[in-house]
Amino acid sequence: MDISQLSYKIKKKALELGFDAIGISKATFLEDEANKLENWLKQGFQGKMDYMNKHMDLRLDPRKFF
Repeated sequence: MDISQLSYKIKKKALELGFDAIGISKATFLEDEANKLENWLKQGFQGKMDYMNKHMDLRLDPRKFF
């Protein structure tokens, strides 16, 4: 089964399970978002969501999570 067939089957199953929408993207380092997230956190916009400050490496590179 090729990637496009697999993608189609996953999206079809998700819709069958009741999801309104589904998208699949490549897991890569979020270079453009790294500075934005760091600045956002430094400004305290995360409020009481302290977990946002933890594990920045995983937030910015989902490949490390999996």
